[in-house]
Amino acid sequence: MRYTDSGPPRYGGVPYNALEIFSLKVIELKEGLQWPVRVFGLVVVRNSLDHKRNVLFDRAKDNCQTLTAEDSSLVLTGPRRAIALIDPLEFEVELRVLGSMPSEETVLSVVYFEYNNNRYNHSKAGLIQTCIESSKRSTIELKYSQLRDPLEATIEVRREEGLCDFHGRFYAHMEYMGEDDVVVLLDSKDLKVNFTSDGHVLLSRNVVLVEEGAKLILGVKAWQNGGAHSAVEDKAEFPARLHSRSDGLFDVGFCKMSVTVAWSVLC
Repeated sequence: MRYTDSGPPRYGGVPYNALEIFSLKVIELKEGLQWPVRVFGLVVVRNSLDHKRNVLFDRAKDNCQTLTAEDSSLVLTGPRRAIALIDPLEFEVELRVLGSMPSEETVLSVVYFEYNNNRYNHSKAGLIQTCIESSKRSTIELKYSQLRDPLEATIEVRREEGLCDFHGRFYAHMEYMGEDDVVVLLDSKDLKVNFTSDGHVLLSRNVVLVEEGAKLILGVKAWQNGGAHSAVEDKAEFPARLHSRSDGLFDVGFCKMSVTVAWSVLC
């Protein structure tokens, strides 16, 4: 949101390409490990614009995520800011598996790898691609897309009226994606959607990238105790802007939620 309120810089701003992360999943277990596994650890990415950790996944031992053969995607909580593609990106993965006792833990994946922008085929801008990294006990799969000079969209969802006792899946879709491809912002699954004291939805992710001149589509599928088969879906569309904010609304019948997108250029 660096330039949301001020607009693009008048002097010295150079737009850059950036990486959109779609998913990170464990696609293979080795060395006798079997599904399900309780995973904790850290996955981060660094770029030369800001060499600090941009966290994609971060779970402590007492907050493991259970992965199964049917659902082995990590619940991502980032990136929290755009991943600038200037020099090669640095990905750091350190994941562990919790055993039957709290004192028992096994390394699942400890890998470091780079994404080299110079090897990228710019004719494929926006294409969803896959990176596979293997280690002694597992293989992980990263799905991503590189975008030319995109805009950064920071998303906020807030309950306006109705119930806040429901399950939900919030997602983002951009026009360059396949019809079924989305960036998952929150999937509460068997749990209820969490709200802050002032009514804001606690999204797992809230930053996505949108190409200039394109359209951001945000959606929600929400259901109560009847199960996901009875989910109500609503969508809101937001044409990309260089700065300022856009407002929309989700209406799933039992709850109305306002949606705000804060736009900023990447310079």
